Amino acid sequence: MDFVGYGGANCSEGNTPAPGLSNTTAAIRAGNGATDTNNNAADFATGSPNPRNSSFGFDAAPSVATTTPADGAIDVALAANVDLTFSEPVNVNGAWFEISCSLSGIHTAVVSVGSDQLYIRPGP
Repeated sequence: MDFVGYGGANCSEGNTPAPGLSNTTAAIRAGNGATDTNNNAADFATGSPNPRNSSFGFDAAPSVATTTPADGAIDVALAANVDLTFSEPVNVNGAWFEISCSLSGIHTAVVSVGSDQLYIRPGP
């Protein structure tokens, strides 16, 4: 996520906005789109529109492909495991999730990771 101000903006990263834009110019991020120095004036230049996508060499964030139990499942056991399959291999560090049940409250969990699979096993 980034905070970009441009043209006459009075609020931007680095207190200096990116250059102004027009119908024929776009803000182009430096470094083929990979530069973020937290200074809009340094990170962007104007130029002809240059659309980019993940095939341009960027690494899109992984997404959750499937879950077991399925999203919205009913009659799931209180201590059921939660298995997630991501769109690509993931590394999980720190407490990035919380398991909370409307009937029994917050649960601790043990997480194990393998390639694109993540398994959350409810603890005591």
